[in-house]
Amino acid sequence: MISSQVGIGTSNPSNSAILELNSNNKGFLMNTSALTSTTSPSPFTNHVEGMWVYNTAAAGAPPNKVIPDYIIMTVQNGF
Repeated sequence: MISSQVGIGTSNPSNSAILELNSNNKGFLMNTSALTSTTSPSPFTNHVEGMWVYNTAAAGAPPNKVIPDYIIMTVQNGF
């Protein structure tokens, strides 16, 4: 198995990281999705433990309502 680190904006990425981003004047923009509730994986096919998304929607009803926010998925609990 071959392993290495990838650096964007750095020629010396940390040995503890798979990917290191570095910039003095730019940010990281992660993927966005309009989720429907904490119990439904829609618009995804299923919940993927550890997947990060930024939810852009306010949808669903309590206690499964989602609001615009960063979400980390879990397999057992949805979000």
